[in-house]
Amino acid sequence: MIDAALVLNQLTCNGVLEGIRSKGFPNRTMHNDFKVRYGILAAEEERSSTDPKNTSAIVHTWNMLSKLEFGPHHNRIQKMR
Repeated sequence: MIDAALVLNQLTCNGVLEGIRSKGFPNRTMHNDFKVRYGILAAEEERSSTDPKNTSAIVHTWNMLSKLEFGPHHNRIQKMR
């Protein structure tokens, strides 16, 4: 059995995550990029919605993750500064 927290700690302490970041691989994804890349997973009515409340990338991302049953323990959504 793999302990995800332990593995993440080991990767961080050994500098693996920093090495990946330094090569240009982000650990964060912008909402619009996420929407474009994974939008196909959203329900058809969500993708074709013209309701202004559902068209913002952050709302779309949150709705998509909720429908796929990804809870707060799997992801964090926040506004960028």
